[in-house]
Amino acid sequence: MREFVLHVHRAVINFIQGFVLTEIVLIIGFVNTANRSSKMKMLKTAAFGLALVAGPAFADGHATGDAVAGENVFSKCKACHSIVDADGEAIVKGGRNGPNLYGLYTRQAGGEEDFGRKYGKSLVEAGENGLTWDEASFVSYVADPREFLREILDDKKARSKMSFKLGDEKDAKDVWAYLVSVGPETKTN
Repeated sequence: MREFVLHVHRAVINFIQGFVLTEIVLIIGFVNTANRSSKMKMLKTAAFGLALVAGPAFADGHATGDAVAGENVFSKCKACHSIVDADGEAIVKGGRNGPNLYGLYTRQAGGEEDFGRKYGKSLVEAGENGLTWDEASFVSYVADPREFLREILDDKKARSKMSFKLGDEKDAKDVWAYLVSVGPETKTN
């Protein structure tokens, strides 16, 4: 069901983008040179307003990557991580060296209860200091886990038990989008 929703979501965004671009071309083509400046200001204001209103409504608020591509990239992650829902059903069977990534975007860093004491001290400390996973922190963390923790904790001795690095930002955003797509529903305001 979530896959269907993601595809509909992308189709709506593509439709809106196409509609806005078509309207811009039509307005620019029919605006005479005397009124072009005021019409362009009005067009820019309308486009900015549409972006503000439609962005959160259609972008899911959690992820900017491609969930379908992220599913393929996640094959690199499943050597250590699995995705198992709250009912114990495996979405992706994987290793147990890393925590279950189901619902990652809803929790504090180092806070997956079943993984418990296996977390590194630095990651737990970052979570206790308020780090909760979102797209930006996830992308930075997977690019270089040790460096991320050193920066966020301002501690040159901070370490991570995760040695794997996913340096490609697009891949990291895609994996994040995939994790969000298979995770629990979240309430939006």
